Amino acid sequence: MENAGSTIPDAIFSVPVSPPTVINKALSKLPVTVPTSSNKRAKNDPPSPLKAVDTISTELLLEEIRVIKPYMEDTNKQLQLSDDKLSLVENRVFRVERRVEVLEDSVTVIQSLQSEFTMLQRHAEVIENRNRRNNLRIYCLPEGIEGSDSLSFFQAFLPNILDIPTSPVLNIQRVHRHGHPSPLASTSKKPRGIIVNFWEYVDLLKVLRAAKAKGRITWSGSNLFFTQVYAKSTAGKQNKFLGMPLALKLLNARYGLFHPCLLKVTYNNKTTTYEDPVLLQQFIESCGGDTMDTSKISET
Repeated sequence: MENAGSTIPDAIFSVPVSPPTVINKALSKLPVTVPTSSNKRAKNDPPSPLKAVDTISTELLLEEIRVIKPYMEDTNKQLQLSDDKLSLVENRVFRVERRVEVLEDSVTVIQSLQSEFTMLQRHAEVIENRNRRNNLRIYCLPEGIEGSDSLSFFQAFLPNILDIPTSPVLNIQRVHRHGHPSPLASTSKKPRGIIVNFWEYVDLLKVLRAAKAKGRITWSGSNLFFTQVYAKSTAGKQNKFLGMPLALKLLNARYGLFHPCLLKVTYNNKTTTYEDPVLLQQFIESCGGDTMDTSKISET
C-alpha cells in the first residue's frame, strides 16, 4: 500500500506563466511622463537651504582668515628672525670648528715640542752629571780649617781621615767652598760645604768607598758626610727619597742609592728597584714602616 504523504500533487506544478509578449503589452499601456516647461523650477523659487549654509560658511571662513592674517604675518616675521639667528649660529659654529682644528694642530705641535724638550732636558742632565762626576762634596767641615792652601790640606786630610794609602797621591785639581762666604763663618753651626774636584774619577770612587766602609766620620767634634756632586735636577730627584732610608733601616732592609736616582731595596731576600719615591713609600707603609718617624734611629 503506497504512503499518501510521500506523493506531491501535480496541481502544484501547474501554475500558469504569462508569455513575454503579454508582459510587453502590459508595460506599453503604462503612462509615460515627459518633462515640460511646467515641471521646471521657476526663477523666483526660494534658494536651497544647503546653498544658504554654504554661503554663511564661506563668510565665516573669510572672517577667520582676516583675523588670523596679522598673527600669521607676525609668525612669518619671527620665523625670518629665527632663520637669521640660525644662520648666524651656523657661521659661528663654522668659525669655532675652524679654530678647534687650528688648536688641535697646535696641540700636536706643542706635544711634539714638549717631547723634544724633555729629551733635550734629559740629555742636558746627563751632560751636566758627566761634567760633575769628578766632584766630591764634604759637609759639616768647620770653616777656615783648610787654611790658605786648601789643595795641599785635602791631599793630606782625606787619606788621614779615611785611612787611604798615601801612595799614590790623590790627584786633586781644585778645592773651594760652596756658596758665598759668611762674616760669621767661624762661629756658624752650619758651615758651607766643600767641593773637591779630582783629576781622575778613580780617585773619587776611592774616597767614596773608603767613606762608606768607615761609616761614621768625625773631625773636631763634627760629623762629616761625603757625597758625589750631581746636577741640580738629579739632586732634586734624590732629595725626594730623604727619610726613607731611615725607615728602611727600621725594617732591617738593605738598601742602596744608585746613579742617578735609583734606590734598590732588599727585603726578605727579595730585591726591588724604585725610581718613584711614592711607590717606595707605599712599600714601606705596607711593611708596617713609617717614613716620617726617624726618632727611633740612633746614631751609629
